[in-house]
Amino acid sequence: MAENLENLRRTASRRFGNYEMFGGRFESDNGRSAWLMTAWESGRDPVRTYWIEGGEFFATGVRYGINFSNFTFVETFGPAPSVDPELKEAVLRAIAEWQKE
Repeated sequence: MAENLENLRRTASRRFGNYEMFGGRFESDNGRSAWLMTAWESGRDPVRTYWIEGGEFFATGVRYGINFSNFTFVETFGPAPSVDPELKEAVLRAIAEWQKE
């Protein structure tokens, strides 16, 4: 999962249907990739962040660098419980489009 991937390759933001999201792609040196995505229903809470690898959504904890350091620490906690099916579809569509770019 997340502990074996590094080198943020891409960030972007999009809106699909009623969902807004932003995120980035992480890759390992051997070509394995995953996405760290934050998504929410437009104008509503909650805002959720997921680690997505192979189409599977994982619950995460994320810490970003402070004091001018440049790092993103992602901790995964196993499969994410009860991901809204519409949100999941919107996020996977966004990832598919970003992978084409």
